[in-house]
Amino acid sequence: MTAANPSEGTTNTTFNKSRGGKIMSPRVKTVFLSTLISLVLLSIASFWSPCSAQEKPYTIGAGDILSVTIFAGPKTTEAPDLVVLSGGTINFPFLGPVKAEGLSVTELTEKVTTPLARDYFVNPQVIIKVKEYKSKKVYITGAVEKPGLYALESGATTLLELIA
Repeated sequence: MTAANPSEGTTNTTFNKSRGGKIMSPRVKTVFLSTLISLVLLSIASFWSPCSAQEKPYTIGAGDILSVTIFAGPKTTEAPDLVVLSGGTINFPFLGPVKAEGLSVTELTEKVTTPLARDYFVNPQVIIKVKEYKSKKVYITGAVEKPGLYALESGATTLLELIA
């Protein structure tokens, strides 16, 4: 049995009595999937869309995992991976708790290099890298295999990687 849409004068919804519900027409499915893909793209774009002509650096957030190497003269110190805690701090070698959340990698490097040079090393060279991007998340819902909350684990996460 079909129901006609009086405003369009066409038949667009099929009812299946044996299944007890509606079956989407191809047009409705297309509109639904297009809307879903648009929403996912917009949510992903909101994390990487630059507000100006220059790209903004990545901002460290809770859950990110950082790797740290300190070069001081002939000595190299590599710290175990540092996890940014929910309070936004990391336990930095020699310095203890340091606020990292909200800073770029460059800003954090500058923040820790000064006290290391003042109190521990002569002319230290500090290299900080984001090893795992865990602070940025996106929620995927709809007609996908595994809906839910996903961490954008690298700057190269694509829509296909998220919905696959």
